[in-house]
Amino acid sequence: MSDLRDFTGKNRKFTGTESIKVPGGTSAQRPTGSVGELRYNSTLGFLEQYNSTGWAGIDAPPTVSNQTGTIYEATDATITITGSNFKTGSQVQVTGAGVSNIDRTLSTTFVNSGELTCATNAATVNFVPAQSYGIKVTNPSGLSAVLEPAGTINTFPVWSTGAGSVATIYDSGRSGYPTITLTATDADGGTPTYSVVSGSVPSGMTFNANGTITGTASSQGSDTTSNFTVRATDNEGDTLDRAFSITVKSPVTSTYTSNGGFTFNVPTGVSSVRVLVVAGGGGGGTRNGGANSGGTDGGAGAGAGGMIDVPSFPVSPGGSVSGSIGRGGFGGANGYSGGQTPGEKGTNTTFGTLTAIGGGYGGCGPGGPVANGGPGGSGGGRGGGGSPSGPTGSAEQPGQPGDSGTYGYGNAGGPNPNQSPYSGAGGGGAGGTGGTGGNGRRAPGGSGRNSDISGSTVTYAGGGGGGSGSSTSIGAGGGSGGGGSGAEPGNNGGDGTTNRGAGGGGGAGANPSGGGAGGRGGPGIVIVRY
Repeated sequence: MSDLRDFTGKNRKFTGTESIKVPGGTSAQRPTGSVGELRYNSTLGFLEQYNSTGWAGIDAPPTVSNQTGTIYEATDATITITGSNFKTGSQVQVTGAGVSNIDRTLSTTFVNSGELTCATNAATVNFVPAQSYGIKVTNPSGLSAVLEPAGTINTFPVWSTGAGSVATIYDSGRSGYPTITLTATDADGGTPTYSVVSGSVPSGMTFNANGTITGTASSQGSDTTSNFTVRATDNEGDTLDRAFSITVKSPVTSTYTSNGGFTFNVPTGVSSVRVLVVAGGGGGGTRNGGANSGGTDGGAGAGAGGMIDVPSFPVSPGGSVSGSIGRGGFGGANGYSGGQTPGEKGTNTTFGTLTAIGGGYGGCGPGGPVANGGPGGSGGGRGGGGSPSGPTGSAEQPGQPGDSGTYGYGNAGGPNPNQSPYSGAGGGGAGGTGGTGGNGRRAPGGSGRNSDISGSTVTYAGGGGGGSGSSTSIGAGGGSGGGGSGAEPGNNGGDGTTNRGAGGGGGAGANPSGGGAGGRGGPGIVIVRY
C-alpha cells in the first residue's frame, strides 16, 4: 500500500544504507515540471532536475586533455579528442578565431569514455587559415569542457609558379641565363622548402632547396627537354607537388657573307646571342717596278680586318638587328702602270652597335710616305726600301668603344729597317703582329684568331705576307686565318681568303721584271649563334 503522507513544511531525513526510488522515464516522457523536481532520464542514463531553464542533467562534466590530427583550411581530415567522461552522444565543436568566433559543430563519433573522433568537413565549416582554435566537448547532460588553444588551422602550400615549361634556354644564353625561381606560398606564414622528387633539371644546372635553379646548362646536340617534379613542403610537413620542364636548345647559327646590308631577325625567347663580326681585310702594297726601272723594293702585306667575338650580346626577343658585311680592299696596282701604289683599306663590318674596323692597307716600295702601312682593325706592314723611320700600320680594333673593343682583336703591321734586299713587311692579324721586312727576310703576316662559333674551330683575320724585294729573295706566307702570301719575284701578291677578313699579300719588286700587284683583302663575315 502506497505511503501518501504529506511532508509539506517538514524536512524529511533519509537514513540507512538503502537507496531511494525517484520517478523515471524517457526524454519523451518528461512531464511539465516545477523548479526543484527530480527524475531519472532513462534515455540519457542520468538524473535530471527541473530548474529555471527546464530539465537539466545531473552529471560529472567531461575533461578534454588533447587533440591530435590536423585541421586544414580546405581539405577534409579526421581529428582525435582524448580526455575523460565522454558519453554516447557527446558533441565536438571548434571554437575561436579559426572559425571566425562562431562555434562550428563537427560530425562526432564516440569511441569510448576517453576518446572521440571527428570529421572536419572543411568544405562546409569555413575554417580560417593560420588562426588558432579551441575544442569544446559537450556531453548529453549539457555539461561541457574546452581545450583552448587546441591548435592552428593549417593549409597546404599553394604553388604560385604555373606547371609546365619554366624556361627555354638557347645556346647563346647558357652561361648568362638568369636564375630560375619556383615559388609556393604558405598561408600559415611559414617558408616552404623545395625538393625534386622525380626527374632532374638539365645537366650543368643545380636545384636548390629555396626553389631556385642555377648554373650553366650543358650544350646539347639537339633540343633537349628535362622534365622534373618539385615538392613544396611547409613548416608543418604538408606537401604539394607540381611538374615542370626546361628545354635546352641545340645551337643555331645564322651566317652572313654577302657584301652590303642584312637583317637578323631575333627569335622569340632569345635575349642574347653570341656573335662574330669580322671586317674586310686590307689590300697588299706594290712597287713601281717597271722593266729596267731598278725597282727592287717589295710591297708590304695588308692588315686583317678587325675581329670581334662577343660571347653574350643582348638582343630584343622578337626584334631585329641590322648589319653589313665589309669588302676587302683592293691591292696596289701592278707596277707596269706607273706610280707607287699602296693597297686599299678594307671596309667595316657592323652588327647592331658592334663595328669591326677594316684592315689597314700594306705600304709599297720604295720608302717615303707611300711605304707607311695603313692603320686598321689590324695594321698594314711597311713597304721595303727608303727611310726606316716611317710608321707601320697601327691596330685600331682593340681601342674601339664598348664591346667592339672589349671583345675586339687586332695587331700592328710589321716594321721595315731599310736593309737590302728590301722585302716588304707582313700585315698584322687578329692573333699577332706582322713580320719584319728588309734584309731579304720572309716577313709573314700576323696570325689570325680561332673561333668555334660555327660549331667547328676556324681561324679568322690573318695578315698578308710581305712581297719579295729582289730576284734573290722570296715572298712570305700569309698568317693563319687566310692571309694572302707575299709575291715571288715578278708576281702578284696572293688574295686574302674569302669571308675570313684576311689581309692581302704584298706585291714583288724585282728588276728587270715588272713589279707584282698587291693581293686583295678577303671580305668580312658575321656569324650569329643562339
